[in-house]
Amino acid sequence: MGRRNQKWRIQRLVGEELREEVANLGELVTIIVPTYKKFEFLEETVNSIIMQDYPRIEVIIADDGSENFDKKFIENLFSKSGKNIVNLEIIHHEKNIGTVRNLNNAIKKSNGNYFIGLAADDMYYDNQTVSKIIRFFKETKAYVVTSKRAVFEGDKRNVREVLPSSEDEIYLYKNPEILFRRLCIGNFISGACTFYSRKCFEKYGLFDESYVLLEDYPYYLRLTRIGVKIDYLRLTTILYRWGGISTSGKHNKLLLSDFKTSIVKEVFPFLSKEDPLYPFVNDILLSYDWHSANGMFEKFKVIKNNHVAFLKKLFRKIKRNLNKNSDEKLRKKFRDYLKYIIEEPENITGVGGKDIW
Repeated sequence: MGRRNQKWRIQRLVGEELREEVANLGELVTIIVPTYKKFEFLEETVNSIIMQDYPRIEVIIADDGSENFDKKFIENLFSKSGKNIVNLEIIHHEKNIGTVRNLNNAIKKSNGNYFIGLAADDMYYDNQTVSKIIRFFKETKAYVVTSKRAVFEGDKRNVREVLPSSEDEIYLYKNPEILFRRLCIGNFISGACTFYSRKCFEKYGLFDESYVLLEDYPYYLRLTRIGVKIDYLRLTTILYRWGGISTSGKHNKLLLSDFKTSIVKEVFPFLSKEDPLYPFVNDILLSYDWHSANGMFEKFKVIKNNHVAFLKKLFRKIKRNLNKNSDEKLRKKFRDYLKYIIEEPENITGVGGKDIW
C-alpha cells in the first residue's frame, strides 16, 4: 500500500473495525496532562480521556507547583475510569519549574511507547481519537505526528476555526527542509495536537530545557533542520479551548523570551545573510523586543531592504482585513511572495533572480 493511501486509510476506519485493529497493537500509550493553577476544566479533560476506546493507557498528571493543587480531587476524577487506564501517576512539584522541565520530567517517568499529550483545559475530539493516532503512527512509522485542532470558545460547539489553515497545511506535505524554512518565520504547528513516539525522544533527545514555556517550536525547528519528517494526520484530534497562554492575547514576557531564544539559537546560525529569509526573520526578532507575539506583524521598525519592507506592508494590510471581505488578490500575492522566499529564494530580486512583482 502506498504511503499516501496509508495516511488516508485511517480516516475510513471507524467503530468495531478500528477497535479490533488497535486492540491487536496492544502498546502502552502515555497521556501527559500538565497542570498549573487552573483546574476548572480538568473534569472535562479527564472525562475525554476515560471515554477513549484505546485498550492500554497510562495517564500522568504533571502539576507544576500549583498552590491550590488537590491530589484527592484528581483521584476522584479517575474513580470511574475503566480497565483501559492501566496506570495513573500524579506528580506535584512544590515549586514551579516551567513547562519544558515539567514535561521532560513526566516523560522520564513514563512507560508508554507513544505520547498523546492533552492540555488541562482541552479535550479529545471523540472517543476514538487516541486509537486513530496510534494506528497512524504504526502505519507511517512516524517519529512525530501533528494533526488538526478545533478552536472553541465557551461551549465546545462554538468552534471559532479549525487549524492549521489550508494555506499552512500544504507545508506539512513538503520535505523537512522546506518546512524548516516555513517555521523560521513563525510556528503554525500546535503543540496541543502534536504527538511523539518514544523512539523520537530516544534518538533526538527531550525538549530543550534552556526554554521555560516553549517546548514545541524549538523542537520542530531542530528536527526539521536535520531532516526529520513531521507526519500529518489530516483529522481533527483536539478540541482546543480559546484563552490559554498562547491564545489569551496577554503579554507574557517569558514566552516572548523563549520565542526570541528559539530564533537566535535554532534559526539564525543556519541561515546565510544572503538568504532573503534572513532579514525578514531578523525583523521578526526585533519586534519581540517591544511588541506582543499576537500583534508583532502590525508594526515593524524601518529597514533598508526593499522586498522585506514591502512584505511588512502586506502583513499590516492583511492583518487589518482578515475577514470575508479581505482582498483576495492581495492575499494571493502575499502567499506567492512567501512561497518564493521559502521555496525558491534564488528567484527573489537582489539574489540574482527575476522580479516576481
